[in-house]
Amino acid sequence: MNTDHFHYSPLENVAKGIESNEGMSLADIKAELVGLGYDPDRVTARIAQKARDLSDNARLAWMTDGASNQENFNILSEKKASWRTRSVEVINRAFNEIIQGTRGLPAQQRLQTAFRNFSSLTVEDKATFLDEVELLNHMDKKVPPSKLQ
Repeated sequence: MNTDHFHYSPLENVAKGIESNEGMSLADIKAELVGLGYDPDRVTARIAQKARDLSDNARLAWMTDGASNQENFNILSEKKASWRTRSVEVINRAFNEIIQGTRGLPAQQRLQTAFRNFSSLTVEDKATFLDEVELLNHMDKKVPPSKLQ
């Protein structure tokens, strides 16, 4: 008795079967499966349906995750005090810290990606950018909105 098939999972057995049938025509493989008591069309349809279900579930999970992130982002933006309420000096100091990289590399990279000429930015633009960086940092850290002051 050949116990080789006991060492593999069902999908591994399928893969090994396909590999061992190289050179056979599709009709020959189908005939062999039918001879073994399998309905290849039914199995193929079930596999295709399983793949569609997995794809649909992945898409639904992505959409659910996106909706949850959007909700958290909205709550964060409502709870955080805007940089627009701070003084020009505080805004300029924080913005310069981002330019110099003292507030972290991700913030500096976001700034370099967003703007080419920092000297022409208004205080309002700087405050808006600081608000967005702060919100993104909280989202990156996965801070629940309920934990914010």
